[in-house]
Amino acid sequence: MVKIPSQRIIVIPLNVRQALKRDINISLKKADKGTTTVALNIEDKIKEGQTHLDNRENHRLLVNPMVAETNLRVRQLISKLYLGNLIEEMTKTSLCQTP
Repeated sequence: MVKIPSQRIIVIPLNVRQALKRDINISLKKADKGTTTVALNIEDKIKEGQTHLDNRENHRLLVNPMVAETNLRVRQLISKLYLGNLIEEMTKTSLCQTP
């Protein structure tokens, strides 16, 4: 027996779904690998996003930028893969290109 979660799962008739799609304050999105449609109130979603942005603990500036360190570590890893014959020279060259 399959247990279906009881929280807010409803079947929406086609005409109601079409009316929801036309409403600029509502966004219909696919969820659960595309098997479920979720209706979002756009204003509520914007407020939720702003709350996350306003929380400085979510995005603090780094003391030191990590780009150079990350670049070095990635190049070292690519070299190890190449020296271990796990990738070919063309792959190594492609991976080592800087954007």
